[in-house]
Amino acid sequence: MRRWLGAVVAVAAAAALAGAVARAGCQGNGPEVAVRAFIDAARAADKNSMWQLLGPATRARLAEAALRATDTAGGVRRYGPLDVLEVGMSDGSETRPEVIVREQGGDSALVDVLRPDGRDAVRAVRVDGKWLVELDLNP
Repeated sequence: MRRWLGAVVAVAAAAALAGAVARAGCQGNGPEVAVRAFIDAARAADKNSMWQLLGPATRARLAEAALRATDTAGGVRRYGPLDVLEVGMSDGSETRPEVIVREQGGDSALVDVLRPDGRDAVRAVRVDGKWLVELDLNP
């Protein structure tokens, strides 16, 4: 997670794939669908869709980072969570990674993202019947 997904989303101190969101929002689909949709949104640099796919803990950390960025700027500019959400792809591959649920229990799952150069683990949570992605924002 730290190499690939850490590069996908980074919190900046000062700084929508509607179909993917719809697929992830289907209650019958599992956590791997949310992770795939998040990857698709990140590849498209669609911050709005990425935000819709993020879990509550990740959203809270991004909101806190936005407040810190506003404070750092001396209030000259107000930052929102999407302002501190940065998107980038580090593997340079056009190949869609394989996504597999490693373990799932109740409303939480650990999902592996398999790339040609390695594997990342992503945590997913189910909130109100919808699977969302929780990211480790400390690469």
